[in-house]
Amino acid sequence: MILLQNFIITSIEIYDGEELASASFFEEQKLYGMKFKALVEAHTEKEDILNVFEIGCGAGGILYPFYKEGKKVSGCDFGEKYLKFGLSKGLDIYKGEISLLKTPKKSQDLIILSHVLEHINEPLKFINEIAEYINDEKYLLIEVPGIFDIKKSYFNPLLYFQNAHTFNYYEYYLNVFFNSLGFKVIYGDERCTFLLQKPKNWNPKKIISISNQNTAIWANKIETELKRLQLLHLLRLNPYYLRNTIGNILEKLGLKKI
Repeated sequence: MILLQNFIITSIEIYDGEELASASFFEEQKLYGMKFKALVEAHTEKEDILNVFEIGCGAGGILYPFYKEGKKVSGCDFGEKYLKFGLSKGLDIYKGEISLLKTPKKSQDLIILSHVLEHINEPLKFINEIAEYINDEKYLLIEVPGIFDIKKSYFNPLLYFQNAHTFNYYEYYLNVFFNSLGFKVIYGDERCTFLLQKPKNWNPKKIISISNQNTAIWANKIETELKRLQLLHLLRLNPYYLRNTIGNILEKLGLKKI
């Protein structure tokens, strides 16, 4: 299994500035869990999912809405202090990577990866390994930060590019990515929230890289979008820059004196 330890131990402290899990952090996780639960219920039958597992579960707040509905939930993380908080809520979560000793292969109806995949060095290998734990014709829910969702998720576009992010994703690429691995894409959006179904008789796919004839086209689209977002950000933040920009436009139109 690809080690998640360095990411999971440090990410919560880096991004949230907290060493200990708090009630507010748990409640924030629960909101994510409720959103994910609603998405799953909108695209699957209720009886399809009895077991739910989250990799990188933190305090387990995302699992909690599933737990309260009577699902058998479990998860793993390396943040021991966060795990203790979740354990106090009655959740079955354990320290370390997903383990065959505690989580057998083909034992889960839904595995959740919430803001984990962008930190993984070998995402193709990682998803192949995670899929082994999912029952045939059951589900994988993944969310990562989406490049084309920056304007909604980040005040400053530059905040999107973090040293903890190994790869950056967008909807079109993830569709190609998951289809190449043999998954059925049930739902996907530009926020990069994806619900996938593992086909019956699925086998790991040996793929070195993901690309197609449209890769270069999308690279240009991304560059254009990032330039646009940064310009809009500068206009919002810098009144002096905004004033001069408007002044230059009016001057070229012959309207500056007016």
